[in-house]
Amino acid sequence: MSEEKKIFYNTAIYARLSIEDNGTTGDSLENQIFIVRQYIEKCPELNLVSTWVDNGQAGTDFERPGFQALMDEVRKGKINCIAVKDLSRFGRNYLETGNYLEKIFPYLGVRFISVNDGFDTLHGKTADGLLVPLKAILHDNYAKDISKKICTSLDVKKKSGRFMGKIPPYGYVRDPQDRYRLVVHRERAEVVRLIFQWKLEGMGAVAIARKLNDKKVPTQFQIRFQEGHGDGKPDSLWRGSSVTEILKNPCYLGCMVERKSGRALYQGKEKASIPREQWNLIPGTHEAIIEEDIFYQVQELMDRSKERRNQQIEANRHKKRTKNILAGRIKCGVCGSGVHRDSGYFNKDGTLNHYSFYCTRKYMSENGCPSKAVEERELLDAVFWVCKKELEVLADMAEVLAGVEKEVKSDSYLSEWEIKLQGLEKEQKNLRKRRTELYEDYKEGLLSEQDYRFARNQYISDCEQAESRMEEIRQRMNEAEEVLETDRGWMENLLKFKDSDCFTSAMCEAMIKQVVLYEDRIQVMFPFMDEFEKTEKVLEWYGNRGQMGTIRTEVEDGGENWRFVSETFG
Repeated sequence: MSEEKKIFYNTAIYARLSIEDNGTTGDSLENQIFIVRQYIEKCPELNLVSTWVDNGQAGTDFERPGFQALMDEVRKGKINCIAVKDLSRFGRNYLETGNYLEKIFPYLGVRFISVNDGFDTLHGKTADGLLVPLKAILHDNYAKDISKKICTSLDVKKKSGRFMGKIPPYGYVRDPQDRYRLVVHRERAEVVRLIFQWKLEGMGAVAIARKLNDKKVPTQFQIRFQEGHGDGKPDSLWRGSSVTEILKNPCYLGCMVERKSGRALYQGKEKASIPREQWNLIPGTHEAIIEEDIFYQVQELMDRSKERRNQQIEANRHKKRTKNILAGRIKCGVCGSGVHRDSGYFNKDGTLNHYSFYCTRKYMSENGCPSKAVEERELLDAVFWVCKKELEVLADMAEVLAGVEKEVKSDSYLSEWEIKLQGLEKEQKNLRKRRTELYEDYKEGLLSEQDYRFARNQYISDCEQAESRMEEIRQRMNEAEEVLETDRGWMENLLKFKDSDCFTSAMCEAMIKQVVLYEDRIQVMFPFMDEFEKTEKVLEWYGNRGQMGTIRTEVEDGGENWRFVSETFG
């Protein structure tokens, strides 16, 4: 029992409120946090470190931003106890909740407390603890019951022709008198008609998108931004995919599609797209923008295009394509748009000649981006070179950190500072005593007021200097503890790539946050800069910074007059 009392737990409060729970008495986020905080205050072994919340998040799965951020802190070793108001706030999925309580948390050494359920994993499966699986099942069934009611309600509303989507299709807006009814926006409807007309004239979706961009026609997200919606994007562009979405949408016939995708928790089904041939169209729900014969002519054209693409795919199946390992991590530094990899250039035998990266705005006839296309091999070589240089820095940092840690762990290091601290404390005590004696001499007339003030100010100055030196020593001793507590796991994971001879997907995943591509250089951003800077600061305290600063290096390539300047920064 005495052993148990010595253990202290870095505790995090977790609170969750879903949309259906909102407004339920006693379940507000503030109330959940208040109840758990009161419980923690009564437990001296619990040290409250942080509070994490998920507002508007369902409890049927654990892909919630607040919970995932909390688990990141757990994996870093910063939290070893999680406390919630009750199990329903933690999760409503019986299987996943049980997996966390019985497998994940014990493996990570995490104590779990559910206050209102009287459940604490520290005390094992007590009589009350046996109720937890039953409660988890009840919460799971409750979530499925809510899912069934919501799905049924939405189906009824859609069958009556009510628009239940978040954003009306381009060309329509919500009726000011009835938010579930669509009305035509005259100017945007003309854009939709032009898109269908251009398609019938033989233009492809990408060509139509370029033409819309050249004419500065506002996109859906630009309109959303102008209207003050949080999901709006002032610089969004028309793309082939957004044009295709308009061309395929039967909403422009005046029909409402009952359901394009479905997810029924109560049936145990995950979200999945419903095939177009299975769509249930509800006609006459709003004014049409496109005539039926035009709409179906376009569908026939698109079906033929799709068939040709499938034939091309089949014909090109022998080509040895490679994975784009920089996908989602590269953008244009000239205009800020995305950067795509082309479909590649292949030899007759199907072997790869090369891929190229290009800005998505490069081929716009107006307001296009002036940046040049870059061959993939050339770009990957430059990124790999930057990563290798960074790994050399990390290797030096690890070596210096190990030396500092060895010095700090030695008995002589701390004892040296403790002796200096004790000496200064004694000196300060003597100065204060002499200052008191000085005042007594002045009161007895042994010192003039001028001599007293001069000596008094000197003693005050000496005391302040002693206090300043003592504070420096205390800082040094605290820094020593920082060194011993510095997390080096991130560094060890990265140094596994130190001897790599090529750039791989695994290296990209671990080391690359973003690559910004300019006309004559690249910028590489690393995801571990917070940890890097914290470790660098610890080494600075000990005067061992050396070459730990930002790398700025240049590589010349005479072949295509391509010059990389690789810069790493946070």
